[in-house]
Amino acid sequence: MDIFTRPRIVFEGSSVSKYLSDNLTCIQFTNNAVIDAGYLPKPKANNFIEHIFVSHTHLDHICAIALYVDNFFQYLKNTITIYASKESIQTLKEHFFNDKIWPDFTKINLLNNKPAISFQEINVGEKLLINDIYIEAVKSFHTQGSFGFILSYQNNSIYFTSDTYYDDEIVNLINKRTDIKQVIADVSYDSSSHMLAKDAKHLTPLILKDIQDKCRDDVIFHVYHIKYAYKDLIEKELKEFNIPKEYGMIVQNGSFMYFDTDFDKLGVSEKLLKRHNLDQEQKLQSILECFSEISKSLDSKANLRILGEMVKQNIQADRCSVWFIDKDKNEYYTLHADGVNEIRVPLGKGIVGQVFLTKEAILENNPSNNKYFDSTNDKKTSYTTKSILAMPIVDSNKEVIGVFQVLNKLTDINNNFDKDDLNYVAIAADYAGKIYEGMQKQEEILNTQKDLIYSIAEMVETKSEETGNHVKRVGKISEILAKKLKCTKEEVEIIAYAAPTHDIGKIGIPDSILHKPAALNPEEFKTMQKHSQIGYDMLSKFKGKVMQMAAIVALEHHEKYNGLGYPNGLKGEQIHLFARIVALADVFDALASKRCYKDAWPIEEIEKYIVDKSGSHFDPKVVQAFLDSKDEIYKVREELSD
Repeated sequence: MDIFTRPRIVFEGSSVSKYLSDNLTCIQFTNNAVIDAGYLPKPKANNFIEHIFVSHTHLDHICAIALYVDNFFQYLKNTITIYASKESIQTLKEHFFNDKIWPDFTKINLLNNKPAISFQEINVGEKLLINDIYIEAVKSFHTQGSFGFILSYQNNSIYFTSDTYYDDEIVNLINKRTDIKQVIADVSYDSSSHMLAKDAKHLTPLILKDIQDKCRDDVIFHVYHIKYAYKDLIEKELKEFNIPKEYGMIVQNGSFMYFDTDFDKLGVSEKLLKRHNLDQEQKLQSILECFSEISKSLDSKANLRILGEMVKQNIQADRCSVWFIDKDKNEYYTLHADGVNEIRVPLGKGIVGQVFLTKEAILENNPSNNKYFDSTNDKKTSYTTKSILAMPIVDSNKEVIGVFQVLNKLTDINNNFDKDDLNYVAIAADYAGKIYEGMQKQEEILNTQKDLIYSIAEMVETKSEETGNHVKRVGKISEILAKKLKCTKEEVEIIAYAAPTHDIGKIGIPDSILHKPAALNPEEFKTMQKHSQIGYDMLSKFKGKVMQMAAIVALEHHEKYNGLGYPNGLKGEQIHLFARIVALADVFDALASKRCYKDAWPIEEIEKYIVDKSGSHFDPKVVQAFLDSKDEIYKVREELSD
């Protein structure tokens, strides 16, 4: 157990994470032993996992076994033993290691001729010694053959319920076993979803409150397995029910706890709950993972959220927000804030305002006595700020452009931050500055692209003698439809910029065809159809998401949902969604506008036409979005009328 300076358990995976890829269960309790294997830690100092205790065979508890064996096969010297119930072993053999889903590693030997894995059946009440830790299987009220586990070191035990529903046996076990000092309880759903929790066999905050009220007062409860979709509701309820109580925590990836809970004996430093602060190695790993995640995305606001989550996890703060200056309004505002919508504050007001003015960090563990503290936002949001750490964000010119703020240290009895926290937030603030500058440059590029697109599109309008605001209306209508279809914010911005160029290829069509005040003959129509390909050829040469999407829209906006459009006869969802959106926006605005060859149609007739063409010309989903948004769309026609 040399990687643990004192016996402890570490959550390598928990279901409270924001990122679905991390919603996996794994508790490491010795260098080479874990409970569950939804995720398995990378080997350190050649300490490979050799013992895996499986609570049950749902995928988030077992999926990493296969990949771990496969990736480290040539380095493994000892068989990995999987301890589980008879039912779980049978499921693993029939449905996992079956040479269909994954090779049967019980029949495959390591390089030293030992089997790669083996199964060992265990039963309720059976206790095994792994290094210095005893592990005992207890009944879980989840699936058939599922277990919870009690981990024991000397006279102190931690009870891991695993996934479970309520049963009196849980309360009886905790009260009977006075060695159980801590309980890690599964809470997956909020209390209003009680029937769902009952069917899925999981606890809710209300059920856990009942358990906690019935159990010994000296037991510390921790919460794990919160499903992200219910996270905000669950955490709100837990706070109302005073769960977890003092010293308890909501388990996150990297959280850990010691077996010994005699804090008076351990001394002040341990009394301040350092048992579940992240150690320096874990913090460094978290920083590297965060920066790796940020490097994959161009969404600066999302990257600031990722950065905020990293800070919250690593210094165990309750809330994190990032503030920037709005010089035009002489205010500072939240570009990212936990639990609340955008907040705006007059520049200079509050502790954050002082950081903007003085360019100095402020660590305040008694904000109510600080003359600069402003409780207005606490009152608005029903929040209590017990401690605050505010760090200036500077740009490449050393000018303060923002403030990184964290509130309420969770792992300190008095909620106090310290100098280590200050240094850590300084790293995050420095990176936030780089992200913000990148965001500003990106916005400048997008605005330049937008201006260029409108200029080119309006030039084409002039050539084709179409209405002056047609491209602007098509862009705005496409934006409205994209929002109604629940496209992401980035996608909505892209289609708003890309849609106006849909007819850019008309610049290559002869004026005699563009200006003909009558229907085109077959040969002329064939020539007119070429504008889609011409537009694509022009735009696809440019890099960037906006220009690449503009090229696709130019090429496909005359395709029809039934496959009878041009130039390539694409059908249904073969046509890009943005092109399906622009197709309807373009036709609607064209029919509603006077052209050289026709008068504007009445709105009622246009609506009927669009509905009649649903499923043939237009995507039915886009038609429904149009009908649901028509008042907003008609308003655009009024505001951008010719």
